[in-house]
Amino acid sequence: EFRELIESFSKKIGETLHVDDGGACALAIDDMEVTIQLVDEARSLVFFGRIGAPPPQGLEALLMAMLDANHLFKGTGGGTISHDAETGDFYLCRAVPLDQLDLDAFVAQLEKFVNVLVLWQRLLADYRPQEGGADRPDDNLGLSGFMAV
Repeated sequence: EFRELIESFSKKIGETLHVDDGGACALAIDDMEVTIQLVDEARSLVFFGRIGAPPPQGLEALLMAMLDANHLFKGTGGGTISHDAETGDFYLCRAVPLDQLDLDAFVAQLEKFVNVLVLWQRLLADYRPQEGGADRPDDNLGLSGFMAV
């Protein structure tokens, strides 16, 4: 089912994609990589991609904004933001039940995920902590209008 979905998607985009033995497929989109992983036990696909490395300072406001975005998925498009202790990078991850996906739904879910990932990558790249902090942690990221994603 997953491999058939990836084969259909490959044909649609005119690019050969491979599912490895672990049930993962890496997809290059512009200058980023999105991995699609089959989680067989949960009968779900997981999209995940690297947001980036945290800045050396101002982490409290940034982490609070990310936690706020994770709360009820209000700024993550249904996904979650996590931290990889090995690399120090932030990631966006989103699980979607496999039985809800035909090719069109898969493409729509992938596009939604990529759009949110790009927004977070830009927000992190542009993040500059303010002297003395801001009234709200998400003010430093300009997330006030973004949280509805």
